[in-house]
Amino acid sequence: MQFNKILFTSILIFSFTTVFSQIKGKAKHLPGTWVYAQGSGYEVWEIENGQLVGAGYRTNKIGDTVKVEKLGIKLANNRLFYTLETGIKNFNNSANTEHQFMSKARKLNFTNIENDLPNYLNYNFGFFNKNKLTITIWMDESIKKTKLKLRKKF
Repeated sequence: MQFNKILFTSILIFSFTTVFSQIKGKAKHLPGTWVYAQGSGYEVWEIENGQLVGAGYRTNKIGDTVKVEKLGIKLANNRLFYTLETGIKNFNNSANTEHQFMSKARKLNFTNIENDLPNYLNYNFGFFNKNKLTITIWMDESIKKTKLKLRKKF
């Protein structure tokens, strides 16, 4: 009887700690390969240790693909934090720029908390189709926002 109480209590504690540390909501649709509608590249997202980890790749006109950004989304204090690292080190480029963004609650609407640009990022899935994704980037209020259309590759 005592053993059952201890087992039940430990399972309950474990489930609460794992449930609240995992990515939830719309972010759970993000893992996979997302191809840009213009055909200029793609993003790959996967879940590692309860966090979303991704990378952005660009394809040039002759078909060469280069990793250009490292992406990450993690949940902390009931908020999502988005990390964007550009200028991945390669033979020609050794300068990296890292941007930190924070969301309101668990929405995929991020505000830059460290640097000036870009100001905001928004990941928005299709209303009835979770295989369509629009990433909206606001660089500045005076500059028109940029919308990137992506489709999930199977």
